[in-house]
Amino acid sequence: VGELATRVPLTFCGVLLAALLWAGTTLGQTQTDAAADRDMADRYSRAAQAGDDVAQFYLGALYAAGVGRTQSDTEAFQWIERSAQRGNVQAMLVSGGLMALGQGTPKDYVGAYKWAFIVAEGSQKADMKNGARQLIGSVKSRMAPVIAATDSGTAALYARAKDVWAKPRIASTPG
Repeated sequence: VGELATRVPLTFCGVLLAALLWAGTTLGQTQTDAAADRDMADRYSRAAQAGDDVAQFYLGALYAAGVGRTQSDTEAFQWIERSAQRGNVQAMLVSGGLMALGQGTPKDYVGAYKWAFIVAEGSQKADMKNGARQLIGSVKSRMAPVIAATDSGTAALYARAKDVWAKPRIASTPG
């Protein structure tokens, strides 16, 4: 049971990361058209630097996949986290998964729990809520119960903050 309990949450996080990598590879015209990929990444980068949370999420996906940019888990996490901080629900969930795995950032189960809790409580999408609940189960079992209880109160307050949760939305490819 202990081994299964460890593998299931890691599988969930792996699925999140696979979706992130898939998003990055489907954004370019082809994987072999390096010039087009760089051009696309440059456009996402300009929009991301201007504060567009969807562009920040996708720029993170491009860094994660090494499409149009040199592959960098650190850069990927930084852009996805920025998107999450701006209220992007997908980015919140992926950022939490990256924190739980320690990919691109040191492992941070409390941070992962925070993002998952916010998505579970505030998202209108069933698949996001379910993914968040799975992540919560994964990281909560790795945290001391006192920390988990304290953080859920903090996360609940954070979820109500207008600057984070004013208009959460699912990232989509810009038209």
